[in-house]
Amino acid sequence: MKKYALVIFLFILFPIQLFADGPFLYSLPFNVYPADAVLEKTSEKGIDYPTFEKYLLDDKNELGKKVALISGLEVYFVVNDTQKSYFVDYREKFRNTIEKKYKTTIEDKKVPINYRFVYTLMKDYDTESPNIKAYKNFVEENQQSRTLQTIHVFAFNFDMMWNPERKKYDDINNFKTQYEENYFMNFDNFSNDVPIDILNQMVEISVLGSDCKYDLKCLVPDNDNELSVLNTKTQFILNKIANAESLPGMVVSENAADIGLNAFQWIGDESQNVENLKISANQKELINYFIANETYQMINHVDNLSVYFSDLGKTKAQLAKLNLSKSLGKNESKTNKSFAELKKIFNKDNDSSIGISDGNTLDDLRNLIYYLYTNPQELTKIYTNITKNQ
Repeated sequence: MKKYALVIFLFILFPIQLFADGPFLYSLPFNVYPADAVLEKTSEKGIDYPTFEKYLLDDKNELGKKVALISGLEVYFVVNDTQKSYFVDYREKFRNTIEKKYKTTIEDKKVPINYRFVYTLMKDYDTESPNIKAYKNFVEENQQSRTLQTIHVFAFNFDMMWNPERKKYDDINNFKTQYEENYFMNFDNFSNDVPIDILNQMVEISVLGSDCKYDLKCLVPDNDNELSVLNTKTQFILNKIANAESLPGMVVSENAADIGLNAFQWIGDESQNVENLKISANQKELINYFIANETYQMINHVDNLSVYFSDLGKTKAQLAKLNLSKSLGKNESKTNKSFAELKKIFNKDNDSSIGISDGNTLDDLRNLIYYLYTNPQELTKIYTNITKNQ
């Protein structure tokens, strides 16, 4: 078992699995059975094999509970990382039991699908690269199981989070259109082998898994030299801002609607400023996306600015001294007014509820944006995988 010091610390503070803060089985969001004593005890103290096998073979336990048991056992070994793991031993004992019962290999389709699935799941012990193809095959074999569908969608997004170098626009888009959209659309119609309470956590993992940051091979197709897909993504974010849609898992403040409308107005003014810049069309698309995305993050109290200051080799104090808003010309007054309105309502919200970490403000964001206006070549320090045609 690898060491996951951060996981252990976080687990003490928040006794539920945290997405991608540990190996695959540990991170499964199946902590939806608070009244099950066996599951609770397993994650805290482990479990003896006879009880483990009995639980997995008991048809009275829905498939989601069996997943939760397997996940809970890995939680036990992650949290108690000095404890020698007997997980693999349990997996092989389970395989022997099934093969003896059905007189064939456990991968044989003569074996009931749930047993084959449970064994396959256990093979993904202590890994950050789950067997997505295997879970896809189980879904295709039984499309009505909410548990099988959930594991498939989770495995894909988990893999994207742990292995961001694999994130490609076509792969993510194909998965969403072929599997994930169907999962969320038909969630209530699947067999009830795991509680519907798992849905909110799956929405969060879906957003996190497809988060491209500023990686263009993830944000747009390879052949999108004019960044038309990026423009579509910008408009999508703007709709979220205008409709006061929060980031998954974030608290919606009482001023969210007003903040959203004021942010939308300010971004609209800035888009006109971008249009007036003497830079390439693609550089304008990159800046517009950055403005929309980072404003959406900031008004949801997520502050990434220190990362970008570091990437650019600048401090926020240095950018503030440049006073680049003077370069906006005739649109300066209008833009300043909409920005002041946004700041006013946002700061009111900040004072009454949640503060931004790291001390960065909307002023710091605007200074960074204006720096990019006058130094568009610096976009290559924020975006990755920009091709010569982009």
